[in-house]
Order: sequence, then structure tokens, then C-alpha cells
Amino acid sequence: MREIIRKIFFLLPKGDPFKVAILFVLMMIAAGLEVVGIGMIPAFVSIVAAPEQVLGYAPIQGLLSTLNISDAQDLLIWGSVALVGIFYWSQRRVKTLHFQCRTLVLRKI
Repeated sequence: MREIIRKIFFLLPKGDPFKVAILFVLMMIAAGLEVVGIGMIPAFVSIVAAPEQVLGYAPIQGLLSTLNISDAQDLLIWGSVALVGIFYWSQRRVKTLHFQCRTLVLRKI
């Protein structure tokens, strides 16, 4: 594997290995945001399927009381808002990072 990476870096111009490293880091950030977004789907399904059971879950009682969520309808509404908001935010953030990196790369050309 190291030999393949070494060959790839040998073919690139002088400043490009740094760009490849930045691209790799940004790809890892995007993958992390995707994992968080996909991981929220089972939590949302459990809210829809059994909201009373989620309301009785002890580790989130502090969060629910802070957000003033006391019944199943509030939990469903705020869970939906959180799911859509996090998906929207993560997609916008990834697109913004992609645009910024593309702009930096094109300025160097």
C-alpha cells in the first residue's frame, strides 16, 4: 500500500501531495457527517414507533426537560426538526467545504 501511495505522490507536481492530504481529511469529515446523519434514522424510527418508550428512557431525561418536551407529539415534532436540520446543515457544510477547496485549487492553477 505504501508503495502505491509513493508512486502516486511521485507522479504529482510539487504542491499536490498537500492538496491530496487536504482532500483526504475533507472526505473523512464528509463521511463522518454521513454516518451521523444515517445513525439518526433508527433513532427517529424509534421515536415514531414508540414515543412513550423513548420518553421513559432515563439517559435523555435531562435533555428532554431542557427542551421542554413532555409528550409524544412534542418529541415527534422536535425529532423531525432535528433530523431535517442536521441533514440540511451537514449537506450545506460539505458543499461549502467542497466549494472552498475547489476555489483554492483553481487559484493555484
